[in-house]
Amino acid sequence: MARRPGRSPGGRSRSPPGPPGQFIAWLSTEAIDAIDRLPDTARWTLTDDTRVFESRDAIVDGPSVPIDLDQNGDRANPSPVWTGTSPSGHVANDNCLDWENGNTKGRHGRSNATDSAWTDDAASDCNLELRLYCFEI
Repeated sequence: MARRPGRSPGGRSRSPPGPPGQFIAWLSTEAIDAIDRLPDTARWTLTDDTRVFESRDAIVDGPSVPIDLDQNGDRANPSPVWTGTSPSGHVANDNCLDWENGNTKGRHGRSNATDSAWTDDAASDCNLELRLYCFEI
């Protein structure tokens, strides 16, 4: 999970880890690329405030640290993460037929990667239950 730094509901000080706002999954479809689902002017951190992406443009360079904290701030084991997204932030050839068909293949990233493999590591059968990256918007 990537949060926008310093955001908290109602102007209060930083809230405890957990989803306080609105989030977008880093998933691409034929209709919309993951990169285009995010605001132009934002930066994202892990739930412990560690910077991950300085801007939307920086996303194509990969995260500055592994995206390995879950929504509760707990360290997650390295794992595949559904994306259907190429390193450029655009739809990959394999995306489970727009996430509607469990009998096809989908691209996934790796949660412990800081290179292009964070979003585009390999293809897996779409009937697997994998994690998602979520960006606060």
